Amino acid sequence: MKILNAHINWPAIESLLDSWFAGGFSRSSALPFNSSEYSWETALLAGAMFKRGAPELTCVASGEKRTIPSHRGFSSQELIATQYKIFSEFEDFLSVIDHLSSKVAALCDAKVLALHPEIEVTLNRKNIRILKIECTEETKSLFTIQSLLSKFPEKPDHLLVIGGGICCDIGGFLGGLLGCRIHLVPTTLLASVDAGLGGKTGVNHRAAGKNQIGFFVALETISIITSLLKTLSITCVRQGISEVLKHSFLDGSLERWQPSFEKLITEGNMAALEPKEIQFLLKENLDFKARIVSFDPIEKNIRSMLNFGHTTAHLIESLSAIQSAKQNEKCSVISHGVAVAIGQLCFLRVGWAKNAPPAYSTLLETLIEAEKIHFPLYNFKSIDLVARKILRQDKKRYIEQMNDILCITPSYGCLKAIPQKNELGLFLDMNTRLLGAENLLLQLKISGLFS
Repeated sequence: MKILNAHINWPAIESLLDSWFAGGFSRSSALPFNSSEYSWETALLAGAMFKRGAPELTCVASGEKRTIPSHRGFSSQELIATQYKIFSEFEDFLSVIDHLSSKVAALCDAKVLALHPEIEVTLNRKNIRILKIECTEETKSLFTIQSLLSKFPEKPDHLLVIGGGICCDIGGFLGGLLGCRIHLVPTTLLASVDAGLGGKTGVNHRAAGKNQIGFFVALETISIITSLLKTLSITCVRQGISEVLKHSFLDGSLERWQPSFEKLITEGNMAALEPKEIQFLLKENLDFKARIVSFDPIEKNIRSMLNFGHTTAHLIESLSAIQSAKQNEKCSVISHGVAVAIGQLCFLRVGWAKNAPPAYSTLLETLIEAEKIHFPLYNFKSIDLVARKILRQDKKRYIEQMNDILCITPSYGCLKAIPQKNELGLFLDMNTRLLGAENLLLQLKISGLFS
């Protein structure tokens, strides 16, 4: 089967996406388009990519409506049936590769291959074609997806994706377009507990921001190799801790893991923990996320709780990138994981994360200070207008309330048990709130984020 990259009308897809972002549409919108300008096939594919899928398309000329598939060619049951395993060494993982058919390709983060040359040697020995990519926020784009897709003369049966969160996002999206079985090998702590399980993929949009274009995809396997985590930089370890902290807060297990978190933050090295402790920590995080994803595969209700801290984080990342560009990169861009820690701390400070153990704020503050980041980050007057624009494009905004943003405001241990279906409405009311961009920015100012 030939890859259909040449048959995908990329200029039309980009034009549609640009128009929907500019029009302020959200994931719950019926997306308008004109069938005299764009084919239904092109519009449906663009709609599936838009913020990981809107519900339907509406032709403005005829009024005809069509449902947009919520995920790429798999049932929701397949979407949550991912097998995940933890291996000590790369050699132990080879059994997964050996069970795959002959048509296997690998998408690899170039930095990971440089740090672990044995991976490339092994893949070459097994005649697996390797595509290397530089994984940055700049390369996390539709252009990269198009470029990679053009390198496939035919569809592989399996795609190995080996790298951090950006590589997992790009590789999952690519695999969704190819329609092949996807096998993730996340190589950072952050990717291990956040980017893989659950099938979310995404690339950035130049105007709308981070992760605004993507699919939900079914993953065949996720394999975490703990020896690969030993080469992580201090900053990479701390990025991952912010997500692990978030999971432990939502699951009500933070106090039990507090000593481990303190060692990881202070030393910034996975070797700070015993190998069995690392494996248990990873397994507990994966089990927690799997439980949530199994209940809510495409983020219609409680899975949104996993976005705690993310709306503020995406704002901080965007402002940080703008500031860095203005200062000719003299100012470093704040990483996603640290931005998530900042987002959690801000909501704690304004009382929106309820019943939190005292250690939660302390751990977050220690992590942020260890990265030499200090409040306030920005002057409110200088960023007010651009911040409002960024927030109004946030992928979690509701279209029914044009200026409102869904803020996750959880209580400690709120997901220790899955709420009953008849209690979901009340649960979401208690653990979320809708705010206009102006009100959210005011609360962030009260938290000390802005001067």
